[in-house]
Amino acid sequence: MMLARLRNSILRTLLKILFKRKLTIEELRARSDKNVSMMGKLPEEILVEQVNIEALKAEWVFRADSDAKKVIFYLHGGGYVTGSAGTHRMLCASLTQNTNAKIFFPEYRLAPEHPFPAALEDATSAYRWLLAQGFEAANIIIGGDSAGGGLSLALIQILKEDGLPLPAGVICLSPWTDLTMSHESHRHKAYADPILLAD
Repeated sequence: MMLARLRNSILRTLLKILFKRKLTIEELRARSDKNVSMMGKLPEEILVEQVNIEALKAEWVFRADSDAKKVIFYLHGGGYVTGSAGTHRMLCASLTQNTNAKIFFPEYRLAPEHPFPAALEDATSAYRWLLAQGFEAANIIIGGDSAGGGLSLALIQILKEDGLPLPAGVICLSPWTDLTMSHESHRHKAYADPILLAD
């Protein structure tokens, strides 16, 4: 709880500095990428491979000894307007180091240029692509943080409705599931979220 409060205090201060002048979406994204780049370099054993799925860019993050059959399909957070492979590559590196799975990271289209359901369409296309490449759904885990966590849950619903093979599991890190932020839990659980507190 104390760590979350400290993190929120730092985040609020940074946001105040960032928003003293109005930033364009492009400036906000560039700053987000730059801030994450200060976290350091990828460990030497981490490999990154770019993939194009029609117009959708994606990347694999893995180690040479990662299990080639096991996949974590990761959808980034960022409020559907920011976030990229660059902002989440260190997290993906940590995931592959700790799970021995290959991390598949599709860069879904962002709002406001690409409103709903663009991100969900991209996530669905990327999952279909994985299946078409021969990966078994039983060896795939879908995961995401914040907006990516909410998107992960929406993707599962689409896969079920479309009759596609469901993944082995879903991991949602502080998923943003109520975009209106009007549900009762936003008040009752305001200080329980380990990523961002309500205040």
